[in-house]
Amino acid sequence: MSQTPIRRAAVVAASAALVATGLTTSVGAGVAGAETCPQSANATKSAALNKIYSYDRRVTAKQVAAGTEVTYETIVSTNRGVPYLHSVTEYPPEGFGPPVEATVTRRVGVSGLETDPFQAQPQNPGYKVAGSWSINDAHPVTVRMTYLVPEDIPVGTEVTSGGIKTSGTLNIGNDLTDALNVCFTVRGANPGEVVTGSLEDGGLGSSDGQLSSTDSVSDILGDTLTRFFENLS
Repeated sequence: MSQTPIRRAAVVAASAALVATGLTTSVGAGVAGAETCPQSANATKSAALNKIYSYDRRVTAKQVAAGTEVTYETIVSTNRGVPYLHSVTEYPPEGFGPPVEATVTRRVGVSGLETDPFQAQPQNPGYKVAGSWSINDAHPVTVRMTYLVPEDIPVGTEVTSGGIKTSGTLNIGNDLTDALNVCFTVRGANPGEVVTGSLEDGGLGSSDGQLSSTDSVSDILGDTLTRFFENLS
């Protein structure tokens, strides 16, 4: 249904007014994490023929609001040889549910990299993605798993994950369950997240309930208010 000029003007005016009050998509001040809350961690392993395997893990945001999503990234690489990585198991923080998304970026063909979604298999504890991915000195394997942060975690809490475990050929398997712990601090929700969450509770929010860091609040509110006025007609 097309909008009438009056309805369209109301949408634009309401969006502009809300943005003028200070609603932005920038990250709020939150609570600064202590130095004891590392965002990244690294381990290496020596193998035959002077091979060195590197295992890098990080949480992609230092501060995250409860009720939003957080992504963990694991990169497995080598300085020489062509081992095959068969699986990566990661251990999220206690109390987290299964990942809402898991992807693997790996070598395809001679020199290409490709990212595809993978089904994360529960391991009780932990979640595993499995395949057969070749690694060389120019093409690591990157695994990303995204989780929903439980809504009941208080602001200021430092949330620490477990580590990872890998399996594969040429001794690339490594148990780093307690060695690659990374951490983020729970911050207060910024205005855009608060508004989006409230609208979602009322059935007016986005389909996934999340506000992307690249979305404009005015765009989000404009779309939402448009749907609201359409429902009134």
